[in-house]
Amino acid sequence: MKKTFGFATLFALIFAASTAFAQTNAPAATPATAAAPSSAGIFNTGRMMVGGTISYSSDTVSYDVDGMDDDELSTLRFAPFFGYFIMPNLAIIGQLTYQSQDNGGPDDTVTIGLAVGARYYYPVADKINLYGGGMLGYQSVDYGSMDMSGFGINLHGGALYMLGPNWGVDAGLMIQYYMGSADAGGNSVDISMTSFAIGYFGMQAFF
Repeated sequence: MKKTFGFATLFALIFAASTAFAQTNAPAATPATAAAPSSAGIFNTGRMMVGGTISYSSDTVSYDVDGMDDDELSTLRFAPFFGYFIMPNLAIIGQLTYQSQDNGGPDDTVTIGLAVGARYYYPVADKINLYGGGMLGYQSVDYGSMDMSGFGINLHGGALYMLGPNWGVDAGLMIQYYMGSADAGGNSVDISMTSFAIGYFGMQAFF
């Protein structure tokens, strides 16, 4: 509960700071733009963005060891990111991930990761934009008595709804695949993990 409260507090602070930044740097609104914020132009070359997501997922972990069964995990994930548009609608992004997993034992599993990738935005209405992308990254996992490290890839997609000229809220889906090794009592174990995020929610600000 303390970790969940901490995630919610941290996310709320980022949301408030990004909102204030977006309002401070937004162009002066005319009567037309004030009445109907538009996403036109926010995905132009040279623009930048910051944001973050919170997600809950159900994971299946497979062990390449005889006598060990698969584990079902519940995961709470917090992931802030930064992006830069290299061409209209296409941005390169970097992301830091911190997540906590409940594996049914006395200790939670803590994961820290760093990933880079790309995301494409497709405006479909005045305030609504669809997006999709992929990322490749490295993760370090503290799994109680076992430490894991390795590489992962994720594919994600969602919708961004603009609440103002330079910021909005988003929701989407994500699938991740992780492959690495673990050190358990001096023995090396190969591990793979597939994660399906049933839905994540976040915010994005552009400047």
